[in-house]
Amino acid sequence: MVPLMFALLSTLATADDDALRGVESWAWRRAWPAVVNPVVRSPRAQVISLRGAWEFVTRGVAPSRHPNWVAFYSQSWPGARTLQVPGSWEAQGVGEPGPSVTWDPKWDHGPRQLRHVYMGEAWYRRTVDLPAAWAGQRVWLKVGGLRSQGWFWVNGTRVAWVDNYCGTYKYDITDLVEPGQPVTVVAAVNNDLPSRKGQMVSSHRFGGLYRDVELEATPPSRIDDAWVRGDLDQGTALVHVTLARAAEAPALARPVLRVAVETA
Repeated sequence: MVPLMFALLSTLATADDDALRGVESWAWRRAWPAVVNPVVRSPRAQVISLRGAWEFVTRGVAPSRHPNWVAFYSQSWPGARTLQVPGSWEAQGVGEPGPSVTWDPKWDHGPRQLRHVYMGEAWYRRTVDLPAAWAGQRVWLKVGGLRSQGWFWVNGTRVAWVDNYCGTYKYDITDLVEPGQPVTVVAAVNNDLPSRKGQMVSSHRFGGLYRDVELEATPPSRIDDAWVRGDLDQGTALVHVTLARAAEAPALARPVLRVAVETA
């Protein structure tokens, strides 16, 4: 067995440390890097997948993102249909026949005739019950990916503006939800706007929540991120762990990480 040497780098973060994560200016909530629908999930994870049927309406019904329209998020939506998440809306019959719309020069990606084209804004809504067992924990909204920009509300309150195409982020919504009660997630998605990346090689600017959306509960003090970088030649590995805690959680005087190594 080749001996392994581990170096542990630990970062302690508090919820008040805005320098650690970016806070966008629409909802004033921090976006934390996250993993949505991982290949391997811990059996201890407390996750509610929002994969499946969502209410859906196009701009003909939805008003605007102005705060005065907050009642819109809780009332019935005339003409609403059901759309599956994750998935693009054109693939589910939204829009009319027409040519594809690209960001590229036409000589690079010429338009193609599509069965369904819808450019503009559309709205999604999903309501689920939070487990009562989530009391005393942090609750997160996790967004896997959308095209091209999205605005999210939880129980009628602004939570996130997402404009990174395929980045996966989570947002602390603990103050907006109550364990044991319903929670409503609303998303306005617009594919007629540029995002920060991922657009220039596309044959068509499709729209929709095309990756998973989840709710997750975590302890007030938690491992927020972890990765390992191995060096085969040296027979060593670097283990990096980021610890995070809520402002009300007690600080750890001396964080300790125990690592068990199994070799074939």
